Amino acid sequence: MKSFSAEHILKEALDVARTRKEKPSSREFEWMFEASTGLTRLARLSQPDATIDTASRNRFLEMCERRMAGEPVQYILGEASFFGYTFRVNSAVLIPRPETELLVEWVLEQSNLPPGAKLLDIGTGSGCIPITVALQNSEIACSGIDLSADALEVARLNATSLGASVRFSQLDLYSESFVSELDVPFDVLISNPPYIPDSESVTLSTEVRDHEPGLALFCGTDPLLFYRKIAELAPLVLKKAGKIAVEVHADFGSDVLEMFVHSGLRNTEIIHDLSNRERIVVAEVD
Repeated sequence: MKSFSAEHILKEALDVARTRKEKPSSREFEWMFEASTGLTRLARLSQPDATIDTASRNRFLEMCERRMAGEPVQYILGEASFFGYTFRVNSAVLIPRPETELLVEWVLEQSNLPPGAKLLDIGTGSGCIPITVALQNSEIACSGIDLSADALEVARLNATSLGASVRFSQLDLYSESFVSELDVPFDVLISNPPYIPDSESVTLSTEVRDHEPGLALFCGTDPLLFYRKIAELAPLVLKKAGKIAVEVHADFGSDVLEMFVHSGLRNTEIIHDLSNRERIVVAEVD
């Protein structure tokens, strides 16, 4: 069987990348090389004579082609990091992002939930929010819902692989039976809903616009669409003084807060991310 040196294969991929508009970063090259060959950067440096078989070479070059075509490296590898945990991801779910970790931090550090509190995550996707909360605090009973059966399959796989006890259900936020199908009341409601107006799709990178699920990204023409529904349902699914925390579009945080106030929610607040952009809006029901 023919074999190749690691450096030969990397040079081969780099030569192709130089001719493409979408170029993997050096870190992405390393990740894909390790995933396809099993050889880490450290091992490669300590074993300069290590060789790679044809099948591994072809896997690596195929990964590189997918990345250069604009596919996110997390989908290519099938995993993404969130709050120090590794989550399985595919095109049925959004790739977990660092700014969403603010929701988890708020639950763990600022929400003052009592032991045995119940958390509901609306639009759970990969399940990264309730799974992480459950792993960090086993006294919080976490649930996640999503409209997508494919997303819930990923979420359940993540809960199993990470050893988290989270209840996942397929529910439509706009269904008349939504509240009756939940184990109400909850202590806290969390959501990272679709909040990008369709008109902004042209401003997104190819890897986001063409590969991540539009159902989880776009809100049509109304950036407050899902927040209005959450505000309407909150008194029905939360306990008295139950808490809400939602991730928001950086341009519409103040609008979401104002709408929450007009909906009768109290103790509203905007939390900014590390770039000082409006990122989380929190509130309470009466």
